[in-house]
Amino acid sequence: MIRTVAVLVFLFYSLYGSAQDDTTRTETPEHKTVLVIPFNPLLYHNDAAKDIAQQSGKDYHQILNFFRIRLDNNLVDSLSDTCVVVSLLSSYTHTANEDLISFHNTITYFLSEAMDYNSEQDPPSIASRLSLTKKEENRHKDKPAVNKGELRAPVTATGDKFLNIKFLEKDFLSAFCRKYNADLVLSINEFDIKGDYSSPHKVSMNTYNMVIKLHYSIFDNTGKYLFGSFAIAEYPATETDMLKICTQSLPVAVSKIKQSVIMQ
Repeated sequence: MIRTVAVLVFLFYSLYGSAQDDTTRTETPEHKTVLVIPFNPLLYHNDAAKDIAQQSGKDYHQILNFFRIRLDNNLVDSLSDTCVVVSLLSSYTHTANEDLISFHNTITYFLSEAMDYNSEQDPPSIASRLSLTKKEENRHKDKPAVNKGELRAPVTATGDKFLNIKFLEKDFLSAFCRKYNADLVLSINEFDIKGDYSSPHKVSMNTYNMVIKLHYSIFDNTGKYLFGSFAIAEYPATETDMLKICTQSLPVAVSKIKQSVIMQ
């Protein structure tokens, strides 16, 4: 009898100790909370909009909203394995919508050099091929972005530049982060789809690519600017199916943004 009890006690403590070990192994460090801000619909340019509209039967605003929502979903899905993600777009609450409008009304836009761009290492890159011609620069030189419903700052970026943001109110972002308990803010500043027309031969043969360029900035919860750049993905210009474009191309650009976020 005593021997039986001793065996049972031994088994109990063995299992208890094993359970404790398992609990220790499954513990994970606390993830950072990232607040994702979608781009302002006024900061959207799509060279392929006409062809997409013909294929889909959707109008301009429906196409814009489709890309905006799919990009937001991609960002949330991609970041969720390493971060706690809060999206103002996908929450669909009245308060979140008001906060998003407030965010866009409290920023101004300016061109900034991408922090990870190296023209010496990567001169023939897509970004370089997408640099504006002198004629285009003149045409867009005074083109403004949106601030409080008014048009103020240039929005079209050249090859090594991206559209960055700054806050008109010093303490706005820190208060914003406290409300959402966020450690980082990821702001998508502009969404572009532009044709790569650098090769006349490819253009004439309709074998050129369209390029998705996402401009983004990352801030900490004190309002400090940490990182800013653009992320790029290509797809054939002959592809006009919105779902295929998003499914095949957006994850490529989003993966770069994710790496930028987790490095902060």
